[in-house]
Amino acid sequence: MAADDSGDDDVVLAAFDQAPTMLVLCKGPDLVVSVLNRSARTILGDGVGLPADEAFEQFAGQQFIERLHEVYATGTPYVGHEWRLEKLGTDDADTEVYVDFTMSPIVSSDGTVRGVVSALIDVTDAIGVSLDLRALSSDDRQQEDELVTTLQDALLPPSLPILPGLEVAARYLLGGAGTSAGGDWFDAIPLPDGRVGLVVGDVAGHGPGAAVAMGQLRTVLEESLSNGADLVTAVEQLDRRARRVPDAHSTSLCAVVLDPATGSMAYCTAGHPPPIVVESSGSATYLPASGSSPLGSARPVTVAEYTLGLGDVLVLYTDGLVQRPGRSASENTVELLQVVQQSRRGGRAAAAKEQVVQRVCRQVVEMLTRITGLDDDIAVIAAQRVPPVAPLDVGLPAEWASVGEVRALLRAWLGDLWVGAMDTMALQHAVGELVTNAVEHAYAGRASPEQGSVQVRFSLGPDGTIEIDVEDRGRWRSPNADARRGRGLAMARGLADELSVERDALGTRARLRHRPTIAPEFLSVTADAERARASRRRPLEFTFGGAWLALSGRVDRWSAADLRRSLAHITRGGTTHVLVDLSAVSLLASAGVQVLVEELTRPEVSIRLLAPIGSPAQHVLDLVRLPYVTA
Repeated sequence: MAADDSGDDDVVLAAFDQAPTMLVLCKGPDLVVSVLNRSARTILGDGVGLPADEAFEQFAGQQFIERLHEVYATGTPYVGHEWRLEKLGTDDADTEVYVDFTMSPIVSSDGTVRGVVSALIDVTDAIGVSLDLRALSSDDRQQEDELVTTLQDALLPPSLPILPGLEVAARYLLGGAGTSAGGDWFDAIPLPDGRVGLVVGDVAGHGPGAAVAMGQLRTVLEESLSNGADLVTAVEQLDRRARRVPDAHSTSLCAVVLDPATGSMAYCTAGHPPPIVVESSGSATYLPASGSSPLGSARPVTVAEYTLGLGDVLVLYTDGLVQRPGRSASENTVELLQVVQQSRRGGRAAAAKEQVVQRVCRQVVEMLTRITGLDDDIAVIAAQRVPPVAPLDVGLPAEWASVGEVRALLRAWLGDLWVGAMDTMALQHAVGELVTNAVEHAYAGRASPEQGSVQVRFSLGPDGTIEIDVEDRGRWRSPNADARRGRGLAMARGLADELSVERDALGTRARLRHRPTIAPEFLSVTADAERARASRRRPLEFTFGGAWLALSGRVDRWSAADLRRSLAHITRGGTTHVLVDLSAVSLLASAGVQVLVEELTRPEVSIRLLAPIGSPAQHVLDLVRLPYVTA
């Protein structure tokens, strides 16, 4: 090689290494990392010589490594836009990055795939700018979204309880932009005896009617369980309510009543996908469906039982996760189980940042919609049995140093409960004021305050209420005329839900009661994404015969009205018997199920359903317990 050629090679290598685009080359069936440039090393680490599974293990379970193997196996390039990658192996505050990327196969002259080259661009900052521009692009759109958000906030639970022995998280993704409010819901209901009601439900259809029906059903279930009804009775009351509310017909539901202390639980799947359990060992499985029909069917309610082990995670979800576009229901079902199982894992760094249930909800929604997009709202709620945080009872001398010590003890105790920063700060201030009062007033007549003591106790009740008792064995001096003094109790009362003070000859006890909560995450797709999705949606096609109707395509909320009109036409208003062929239906969503239920529950049944074995329609009809023939 000539000297000037060698110099050119050095320039090329320097340009490669200093390129702003992240460049990665992986070779062989194990995708051994051969080259990373400087930009790639800052995000992906320096894993040269290691298989991709080991070199990029900090991104395990986030579909990045899986896509590399997919490109190598198929020889088909893969393009990703605005993917969020979280660096699990670090405790740094900046642990996530958004990237656009292209993965391309390296193909030899004989067509053999030898490796994969990837080019990634960091678009983290650009996403923030894009969102700002979208927010300013249309005042009308903003007003519509605010209206939908207000409606959802009014009807869905604004918070989740913090409970002894159980950690709970939820995520809700509104599938449409603008005014397409949906009927999916979730809830976590602390019961008086220490058990917890967990529920997800799906009212067929969209719009204000479905949202209002959802709010009514959620309220009925909460009142019924809170007043002592068992699960069968509570669902029977929901069924009666659904029969009286047209928009609530065919609502599906998965409801659980769980005892965190023992793990025993009863659950009901009323035409709804069954729960998932991820055991502490890491294995994941679907529980058997209980066998109940959708609400409004007037059929018997059946429940099943299961015992949740310590450390096990229970996941409830709406069918938006198993009816995603471009995949069969069976494929989505398998994929959901795999992603739930993967998201259950996480190292110590991940565990320090968020609860397991928060991670499960976040990654399940993020990963699955990243792969296929979504066509419906999604609600997910996860609960994990954990060892309950023990009450803390501590005696301290009545001196000023004890104020800071109590605040530090309380902060650590609340941290074990994952109480949020605002609640923690409020309780710390309130307790500080009460201990200050005891130190300053209870033992004022003694030669030195150190002769007295302050007893402080923290505990979490079965309904999620924290009780904090501050006791002394002295006698508070009367407030003096100084207007600047005596404000501690007023401040403590303002920082907690309740404050009571009892005084007797033995001393004074102040009790704070406060119920901290965790906010679920509410997300929505953008109006731009909604329009793009609508432009790709193939319309439902109808083929009419003398006594049959064949459907082809997607039976969803956009085509349900057309299905209703077509059935009314071919059955002549329900007076003629017709076979409805669902063989070519690629998606049968809840809105379509509602139309079929309306026809099948007429006094004179006017339709029969044909759903071949293994078809998407058969999967849904089995779930909602509607009769059909297979040939």
